[in-house]
Amino acid sequence: MGSASDLAVWASGPEEAPVVLCVHGYPDDHTVWDGVAEALSGRFRVVRYDLRGFAGSSAAEHGFAYEILTGDVAAVADRHGGSVHLVGHDWGSIIGWLAVTDSDARGRIRSYTSISGPHPALYRDFLGTSLRSGVRGVLSAAGQALRSSYGAVFQIPALPEALVDLVPAGQWAATLRRGGVPEGDPMLDVDEDALHQRMKAGLGLYRNAFRQRADVPAAGSVGIPVQVVVPTRDSYLREGVLLHRVEEVAPGALIRRLPTGHWAMRSHPATIADWIAELAESADAGGTSVRRAHGVTEDVGGGLPSTHEP
Repeated sequence: MGSASDLAVWASGPEEAPVVLCVHGYPDDHTVWDGVAEALSGRFRVVRYDLRGFAGSSAAEHGFAYEILTGDVAAVADRHGGSVHLVGHDWGSIIGWLAVTDSDARGRIRSYTSISGPHPALYRDFLGTSLRSGVRGVLSAAGQALRSSYGAVFQIPALPEALVDLVPAGQWAATLRRGGVPEGDPMLDVDEDALHQRMKAGLGLYRNAFRQRADVPAAGSVGIPVQVVVPTRDSYLREGVLLHRVEEVAPGALIRRLPTGHWAMRSHPATIADWIAELAESADAGGTSVRRAHGVTEDVGGGLPSTHEP
């Protein structure tokens, strides 16, 4: 299991309130959740941490083995009462799926909200299934593989580390804008040195993913309330891979689509916070309203702003 003492952890909101644990992705840090944390902190204790090697957290002695990543979830949960509502984005979502299917963290999680990240075994299964399902499936797999092709580039020794140092702050800010981060967002004020540090630190996530296999979760293995937020304009992950076999693994999962890019929690923090709170409060109340919501697909249309909400 991981150790919370190795991680930089932040908490806000009433100490006695239910805990929402937010896990960031690549190449972000805990601050990616600032808007969501602010919106939730009146009702919840919001806990965030930097992944190993990112920003304020110590590097993992044994790399990014899946059991270490999920062990960190368990360790942070234990530090904050041992029972949490888990939220993950990008790699944080991948870690979350591993945590709720087969890990020490599983028994500590009361609900799970996934944003833009699949279980790694289901990602591979999606590609394999698509390739065997005719022309349309091959095209779907090829499209997703192209969107994720940077992961293959990251396997090349030394080259990615050298390329990262060439990424200017302005270029990354432009990437964030294309990913839905609105003008005026503090996230666009990119600290180039900090960005390069996180980019290099996180290469191990992708390298480990190519080397370490995870089993496809058993049908019905996720017995807690789950919702999957699908940013419909995500440049990196198609809806098909985000939803592949989700209903089988997490029966009754609530699917919610949002017309924005990859960084949905920056473009629509209030909406994401409301959805997290709704699932968490339903789970804590015994799941009655969650059961009513199960199986529902909710599409949020163009009425929502594409920038920060009031």
